[in-house]
Parts: sequence; C-alpha cells; structure tokens
Amino acid sequence: MNNQLFKLTRQRLALYSGGMITLILTMGAITFYEAIIHAHRLTIDQELKTVAATIHDGLEVILQQPGKWEQEASRILPATCVLPNTCSWKTHSIVNDKYYVQLFTLSGKLLVTGGMPAVSEQMSNQEWQTLNDKNGHRYRQIWFSLHTQRGENWGYLQVGRSLQDFDDYMTNLIWLILLVLPLIVVLVGISAWWLAGISIRPLYQSYQKMQQFTADAAHELRTPLASLQATIESTSKEETREILPTLDRQTKRLINLVRDLLTLSRLDWQLTQGDEIVFEDICLQDLINDLIEELSPLALKKNIQLTAIITISNELIIKGISEQIYRLFSNLITNAINYNYSGGKVTVILEKINQKVLIHIRDTGLGMDNEQLNHIFDRFYRINQARSRDQGGAGLGLAICEAIVKNHQGKIKVKSEMGKGTIFTVEFILP
Repeated sequence: MNNQLFKLTRQRLALYSGGMITLILTMGAITFYEAIIHAHRLTIDQELKTVAATIHDGLEVILQQPGKWEQEASRILPATCVLPNTCSWKTHSIVNDKYYVQLFTLSGKLLVTGGMPAVSEQMSNQEWQTLNDKNGHRYRQIWFSLHTQRGENWGYLQVGRSLQDFDDYMTNLIWLILLVLPLIVVLVGISAWWLAGISIRPLYQSYQKMQQFTADAAHELRTPLASLQATIESTSKEETREILPTLDRQTKRLINLVRDLLTLSRLDWQLTQGDEIVFEDICLQDLINDLIEELSPLALKKNIQLTAIITISNELIIKGISEQIYRLFSNLITNAINYNYSGGKVTVILEKINQKVLIHIRDTGLGMDNEQLNHIFDRFYRINQARSRDQGGAGLGLAICEAIVKNHQGKIKVKSEMGKGTIFTVEFILP
C-alpha cells in the first residue's frame, strides 16, 4: 500500500487493535496471577489448619492438668523442647521442616516448642497471622485453644509454617509473566499489523478501482470533448452544415457515456447501501422475444443469424427491475452481434433446471483468450480498442451487466475460445 492515507490508517488500526488486545491480555495475566496465588493461599491455609487440628486433637486426649506438659505427648511432637530446658534445635517436625509448633500456658508463657525455630515467641489474640523474620522470610501461623481430658482450659497451641516455597513460586510466576507477556505483546503487534493490512486491503482495492475508474472516465470524456473543440475551432461558417453530423455523433457518444456512468453509479449505490428495491414480475420468454425482434435489424445489417431456442411452454417469471433486465440481455446480445464474423450466428437459449433459470447467449464470433476473460467485466476494458471506438463503446457494457446480475442476486459466467465463439450464461433463482 503506497498511499500515505492507507498507511496511516493501517498504522492506527494496528495500534488501536493491538493496544486493546495487549490491555486485555495484561488484565487477563493479572487476573490469572491473582487467581493462582489465591488458590495457593487457600491450599496452604487448609493444609496448615489440618496439621494444627491433627496436633490439637492428639494432645487433648493426653493432657491432664492445665499448664503441665505430659511426657506421653512427646510421641505426637517428637522433636519438642520443654522450657526452661536448654533446647538444641533440629529442623524437623511431625510433618516436615517447614513447620514449627509452640504451646503456651493460660498466662501466655511459652512452655513447649518444636520443629524449626519459630519466628515469634509471643502470643497473639488473632487466630491467623502472617509474620516476617529478620531476614524478610514470611511465615503463616494459626492459634488453637487447648483443653485437658476433662475439658479444662490447658493453654494455647500455635502451629506455624514457612512460606518460603510459596514465595519462591510467586517469584517464578511473576518472572514467567514478565518474560512471556512482552513476547506475546510483540506477537500481538505483528499480528495486528498483518490483520490490519488484510482488513484494509478490500478498501484499498476499492479505492484503486475508484481512482482507475475516475482516470478512465476522465480520459473517455476528454476524447470526444477535444474532438468537439477541435472541430468547432477549425470550422468556418460555410462548413457548419457539413460538420453537424460529426458533432451529433460525438454528442451522442458523450450522452451514452454519461448515461452508462450514471447507471453504474446507481447500481453501485443499490448494492453497497442495501436500499430496498421494488421488484416486479418479468416474463423471460416475452423479454427474449422482444429483444430478438428489436435487434434483428442490427443482426441482418451485419449478416448475422439471430435466433432464440425456448423449449419451455410455461411462463418463466423472475422478480426484478424490467429496465435493468432488459439492458442486461440487450448488452449481451448486442456484443454477440458486434464481435462476430459476417455470416455467423447468435443463439439465445432459455432453460430451467430445478429452481434455477439459465439464459445462454452463444455466438460463433471472435472469442477471447484467458487474459481477456480475466478482465472482461472490468470497467472501460475493451478487447478491440479500435473497433469499440468505431462503434461508440466505452467498455462499460459488461460491467453494467455484472452489476445488474449482482443487484438481482444472480450469477454471470463466460466461456470462450479464440476464433470459435463465446457463451455468456446468466443464472437467476426462480421465486
């Protein structure tokens, strides 16, 4: 896309769409991170609560007197130290080296400790706590009230857990997001630029066609106008009557060109804007017979045999705009006559297949090669430039035919072979 306007449009489209997708992905990554962390927090709390409840239930069936540690309880907490004895820490517990256990008397005095070193030896009135040690490592702990076998208040149980593995996981997850997210953003940017190019391509092609159409129209209008101007400037009063036929011919050519341009413009508007069109019933047998009768003098003048083959007795009715359908087949039959050899044939065939009606316009004329077939419906395209100009054609006839067929939700196809002729097939769906 060499046009600066479309480059800027593509850049903005890519920027806006890429930015929006990046924002959504970033919010999604944050949401994903929070969801994962929340799930792990819940898992850790549930695990800690289960361990603490197991120790709590095991001790309550052993403890007999408030504030007194029973030796039998050491089998539940094997690595315990009863204060004020000197304790030699061993980093293991009944679960693993991530846990510590502390028991306090009713007065808040630390009595028993076990497992890894606790982060704090103070009581708290909060059931759940998250603490930091001097090295910045985090711990999570929970409190339970302890009772004796007879239900008397014994003291308090504190079970804590190191959050080092959890924090390491969070750090790794953050690094993963920070590393992957920029890569995704780059891929999103590349994809947005590519998709913006694909999205804007039809508009760019339409713009190119409009530019080409404008240039061709200007060229087609300039030729007869220049001829008119040159003729008028070089004519004396005595020659006025002699050049009137030339002026009349050029004027008619201009009128036909402007009429075709207006027709195409109106058809394009109906197709793109989706205006509601009032269709009427059109009998194809009557339409074809009228065209054969009207164009027979032209065929006779060029020594062309023009015939119609209609084997269907029942009326074939389609919905459409009669003026446009008439113009469609008039253009196709006229082209078949004009691009034919003297002594050739033009045959119009009408047939019905299921709910489809097919109209074939077959000639034995010049034919077209593949290159010409690829451009046959382009506006201002002429196969034989000199011959078309002699006949007053501007290369809009088949473009108008294609637009009319599309406007009636039909199809038009063409098959041709050089020197052997051409077959145009128009297909409509019966109501």
